[in-house]
Amino acid sequence: MPIDAKESWFRFVTRSAAQVRRRFGVPDKAMEVRIVRVFRAALRPRSKAGRKPEQETASAAVMWVEGMDSYLNLHPRPSLRLFQRLLWQRIYIQVFPDFARMEKLERQYRTNTLRRNVKAYLRRRDRKRSLARRRVLGGAK
Repeated sequence: MPIDAKESWFRFVTRSAAQVRRRFGVPDKAMEVRIVRVFRAALRPRSKAGRKPEQETASAAVMWVEGMDSYLNLHPRPSLRLFQRLLWQRIYIQVFPDFARMEKLERQYRTNTLRRNVKAYLRRRDRKRSLARRRVLGGAK
């Protein structure tokens, strides 16, 4: 049923309540509480599922993608493994301001965590594109 632009929200809600009573009968106290809870939840716009990545992860992911794009333009190209190691070292220095002063174990933990988070972030972000690519290529990964 379309809502008339001039109809107030109060009138709309009372009309909806009358329709609920007509269709399902007069609710008991427990059902009334559930209906109000559902209505209240439906009023608020839902946020996107999941957590936002930390600033470190997001900025490192941008640097990683830009670095790997620049690898394609290098001629002659160094080995990919060497290039990626050097790229991560540049990212660490920019993302962690105290990288040079970190203790060895803390540095290992934070760099491994950053790499894992960047990989997961890029995998989640690129999921739709990779699914479309699989469909176009006929099931190839």
